[in-house]
Amino acid sequence: MKDVAKSITRISAARKAVLPLFLISGAAGLIYEVAWTRAFGVVFGNTVFAVSTVLTAFMLGLAAGSWLFGRIADKSSQPLKLFALLELGTGAYALAFPMVLAATDVLYLGFFRSFHPSFYTLSLFRFALSIIILLIPTAFMGGTLPVLSRLWANSSRKPASEARIGRSVGLLYAINTFGAVAGSFLAGYVLMRTLGVSNTIYLAASANILVGLLSLILSRLAGQQRPAKKRKHAARESERAGISHTSDKPVTEPGSKRVVVLVAVGLAGFCALALEVLWTRMLAFVLGTSAYAFACMLTCFLLGIALGSFLCSRLLLARIKNPIFALGVVEFLVALTVLGSVPLLGILWHIDYVLLSKVIGSFSFWKEAAGHFLDASVVLLVPTVLMGMVFPIAVKICAPSWKAVGKRVGQVYASNTVGCVFGSFAAGFVMVPLLGLRDSFLLIIGIQLFLAVVVIFFSEKRRAVLGVPMAVVSLVVLSIGVLSIPRDVFLRTMNTYHHPSKIVYIKDDVTGTVTVHDVPDGDRLIAVDGVDVAGVDLMLRTTQKLQGYVPLFVHKNPRKVLQIGYGSGETSGVGLMFGVEEYNIVEICPGVFEAGRFFEKINKGSYKDPRLNKIIMDGKNFVKLTDEKFDIIMNDSTYPGTTGSSALYTYDHFKQCREHLNPGGVLSCWLPLDLRPQDFQMIISSFQEVMPHSSFWMANNCLNKHAVLVGTMSPMRIDFQRVRKLVERQDIAADLAEIKMYSAYDFLDCLVVSEDGLRAIAGGAPLNTDDKPLLEFGAAIKRDKEGCWLAVLTWLSRNHFPVSRHVDNTGRTQQESEQVNATLQRYFKGTHHALRALLGILQGDPEIMNRQFEMARKANPQDRDVESCLEELRLEIESLVEAVERMPGNASLRERLARRYLLIRDYERAAEHYSMFLNLEPHNAAVWNNLGICYKKLEQFQKAVLALEKAVEQDAGLMSACFNLGEVYVKLGDFAAASRNYEKALPLSPRSMKTYIYDKLAHAYLLQKQYSLSLRAIEKALEFAPNDPALLQHLQSRRETVMRAAESARP
Repeated sequence: MKDVAKSITRISAARKAVLPLFLISGAAGLIYEVAWTRAFGVVFGNTVFAVSTVLTAFMLGLAAGSWLFGRIADKSSQPLKLFALLELGTGAYALAFPMVLAATDVLYLGFFRSFHPSFYTLSLFRFALSIIILLIPTAFMGGTLPVLSRLWANSSRKPASEARIGRSVGLLYAINTFGAVAGSFLAGYVLMRTLGVSNTIYLAASANILVGLLSLILSRLAGQQRPAKKRKHAARESERAGISHTSDKPVTEPGSKRVVVLVAVGLAGFCALALEVLWTRMLAFVLGTSAYAFACMLTCFLLGIALGSFLCSRLLLARIKNPIFALGVVEFLVALTVLGSVPLLGILWHIDYVLLSKVIGSFSFWKEAAGHFLDASVVLLVPTVLMGMVFPIAVKICAPSWKAVGKRVGQVYASNTVGCVFGSFAAGFVMVPLLGLRDSFLLIIGIQLFLAVVVIFFSEKRRAVLGVPMAVVSLVVLSIGVLSIPRDVFLRTMNTYHHPSKIVYIKDDVTGTVTVHDVPDGDRLIAVDGVDVAGVDLMLRTTQKLQGYVPLFVHKNPRKVLQIGYGSGETSGVGLMFGVEEYNIVEICPGVFEAGRFFEKINKGSYKDPRLNKIIMDGKNFVKLTDEKFDIIMNDSTYPGTTGSSALYTYDHFKQCREHLNPGGVLSCWLPLDLRPQDFQMIISSFQEVMPHSSFWMANNCLNKHAVLVGTMSPMRIDFQRVRKLVERQDIAADLAEIKMYSAYDFLDCLVVSEDGLRAIAGGAPLNTDDKPLLEFGAAIKRDKEGCWLAVLTWLSRNHFPVSRHVDNTGRTQQESEQVNATLQRYFKGTHHALRALLGILQGDPEIMNRQFEMARKANPQDRDVESCLEELRLEIESLVEAVERMPGNASLRERLARRYLLIRDYERAAEHYSMFLNLEPHNAAVWNNLGICYKKLEQFQKAVLALEKAVEQDAGLMSACFNLGEVYVKLGDFAAASRNYEKALPLSPRSMKTYIYDKLAHAYLLQKQYSLSLRAIEKALEFAPNDPALLQHLQSRRETVMRAAESARP
C-alpha cells in the first residue's frame, strides 16, 4: 500500500515537471514547421502548390503519429519514457535534416531533368517526397499528446476521476499550443533573422533533445506506470491505503455518437484552417506579405486556440453536463463570430489607421509589430478562442475512461488534423478561385451552422428538440449575412495602400489576389496581394523599358531570353518587338497575364502574343531545375521585402542564374532605391560576388527610385555604333520616345555607376543567402523611405561613372570618335548635376534643386533630362490639384501637393495645403517641419518658430526640425537659442550632415562672441568634412574670421 502511494506521488510530481517540457516541445514543433517549409521552398519552389504540399505532408504526419502512438501509449507502462524517446527521435532527425534535404534536392533535380514532368506529375512526385521525408519526425511530434495523456491516467494522491479527462488533456493541449505560439513568434521575428534557417533548425533540435533527456530522467524517478489490466487491482489497493477517488461520474457516450463527434471535430478542423487561409489572404492587404506579417497572423491564430483550450479546460468543462450539446453551441458561436469578422475585415484599413496613428503613436519596429498584432487580434481572437474550446470538449465526449485514453485522444487529434489538411486545400485551391473571398467566408459560415445543428440533434433528447429552432435561427443568420454583406465588402481594405485609387479589376487567384488600380493623378498600377508590381507613370515605365533594353543592347546577339516576372508586360513587349527568337517568361501568379489587357497600350499585347512562352512556376525554382541556358536572364521581381520575392535576391539565386547563362550572357536585376541602405548594400554585395563585372543603370529624366543592376561574364564593352543603329530603328525610336529618350546618348547616359563604384557602395556588406535570408527580414522593416532613398541616391551620385570608358566603336575616324566621346562627357557632366538636383528634390530643398538643374543645363544644353524632370513635376502638380478638388478631405493628397509647391518655391500655396493637412492629421512632425520651412522662406519667423517647435514636440528626434529652428532663431537674432537647437540636431544627424551643422553652430557662437566655442565647432566640422576643396577652403576661411574676431576682442 505504501508503495502504491509513493508511486502515485512520484507520478504526480512527474506530471507537473513535464508541463514546461511539453511547452518547449510545442515551440520546437512550430519552429520546425516554419523552418522546414522555408527550407523545402529552396528545393520545391515558393509557389502556393509547393508550400501547400509540404504543409499537407507535415499535418498528415501529425495525424498519423497521433493515431498510431495513441494506441501504443495505452499499452505502455512507461509513457513518460515513450514521450522522451519521441522527443529524442524528433531532435535526432532534425539534426540530420540538412543532409536529408540535400539528398532530396539532388533527387528532385534529377527527376525534373530526366522526365520533364507535367504539372500534375511533378506535384505528385513532390507530395510523395514530402511524405517520405516528413512522415517520421512529424509522426513523432503528433504522438506526444496522446502519449502524455496516458501519463495522466494515474492520478496523484487524489486520483483524477474519469470525468476530468477532458480537463486534463485540454490543459496539455493548451500548454503545447502556447508553446507553438512562442515558436511561431520566435521563428518569424527573431530566430530566422538572427540565426538563419539551418541554425534555427539545430536550435529546435537541441531543444527536443534536451526535453527528451530531462523526460528520461523524470521517467526514471517516476518509475513504472501500471498497465491498463492492472488498474482495477491498483484502485482497490489505493482504497485500502485511504486514497479515495472523487465521486464525479464519468461521461459515457455510445460508439455512434463518438463517430459523430469525430466527424464534427474533423469538420471543425476543416473550417478552422479554411478560415486561416481566408483571414490570411485579407489581412495581407493591411499587414503586408512579409515574413513578419505571416508570423503575426499565425501567432495570433494559435494564441486564440491556446487560450480557448485553456479557458475551457480550467473554467468551463467541469460545469458542462451535456458536452455534445455544448459542442454544438460552441460551433454556433464560432459561426456568429466569423460572420462578425467579415465586416471587420472590410474596415480593417480604418482600424489599422486608428491603432497606428492614435494608439501606438510614434513609430518603431516593435510598435508597428504591436499594431499589427492588434489588427490581427481584432479579427481573429474571439473566433479562435471559441475554436480552441472544441478539442477539450471532444476529448470529454470521446474518452469517457482512462482505459483507452491514448487511443481516444489520438483519434480526436488525428480527425481534427486531417480536417485541417482538407480545409486548407479547399480554401486555397477551390473556394477562393471559384467563389471569391466574400462567398468563401459565407460558405464556411454555412458549414459551421450546419455542423452546429447536426451536433445538437445528436445530444440528449430533451436538448435535441432545440435542433429545429436552431436550424431556423441558422438559416436566418446565414440569410442576413448573404443579404447584408455587400459583394464589395473587402474593396476598401484591398485598397489600403493605394487609396484613393479606384480598383478597376480584381482576380482572386490561387496564388494571390491581382488588382488593377487607377490612381487620381492619372497613373495605373497592378498589384498582387496589395504589393505594387508595375504601372504606367514615367518613373515605372523608364525602368520597365530599361529592364528590357539594357541587357538587349549590351549583349552582342541575344537570341534566347528568360524573364522572371511579367508585371505590366512592358518589358516582354520590348523583347518581342526587338526580335528575340525565343522569349520565355516565368510567372508565379497567372492572374497577371489576364490583367495585361489593362496595360495593352504599353505592353503591345505581349500577354496574348503566341511568341511568348509562358511558364507558370516559381522563377527561382525554374532556373534551378531547368537544363536550358539563355543569353539573357532578367530578374524582374517585385519588392524584395515580400515573402517569395526576397528569394530572387540571394547569392544562391544569382549563382544559379550565372550557371544558366550562355557564354557572353547578361544577367539583369530590378532594384528599388528606397531600401534601407544596409539592405541595398547587401543586394549589391550578393550580386557582385557572382557577377563582379556589374553596372547600375537608372533613367534620370524623372525622380526615379527604380533601377536595373546588370552583370556580364567579362568586363562590359558596349558597341556604340550598334546601339546608335538600334536606337534609330523606327519602332525602337518611337518606343524610347515614350520615356523621353531620343538618342544613343540619352540611353547610354542611364549608366550611373560601374563595378568599382558598386564595390565601394557595397562596402563589404554580408551576403544574402538562402540559409541566411537577411534581406527578407531587413527590407520588410518599415522605415523612412525618402530618407533611405536619399542615402542611396547620395551614394550613386558620389560614385557616378562616365559610360565612355565602357564604349567601343565610337566612330570610323578619329575625329568622329573624339566627337562622340566629347558628347558622352558632356552628358556625364550634365547628369552629375542632375543627380544632385534630384537629391535636392528629396531633401525638399528648392535652392539645391534649381541651382543644380541650372548647372546641368549649362554643362549639357543638349540634355533634355532637366526639362523632363521639371515637366513631370508640373504635370504632377496639375494632377494633384484636380485630385484635391475631388477629394478635399484626403490628407495624403494635400501633403503631396504641398511638397511639390515647396519645391517650385510657391511657399504660400505650400503653407496653405500643409495647414489644411494638419487640420486633418495634427500629429505629423514632418509636416509641421515643412510648414515651418515655408514660413521661414516667407520671412514669417514667429509662425515658423511655432510650427517647428510643434514638430519637435511631436518628434524630439526629428533632426531637420531642430536644425531649421536654429536657422530661424538666427534670423530673429536669438543666437543662444540657435546654438541650443544646432546642438540638439548634431547627435541626430547623419555623418554627412555634421560638417554643415557644425559650421552653422560655429557661426552662431561667433555672433555671440563666444570665440573659443566657435573655434571648437570649426575643428569638429573639419574632422567630419569630406575631401571637398571648396568646403575645406570655406571652413579655413571661417576659422580665420573667428581668430581675427577673437584677436580684436582682446583688451
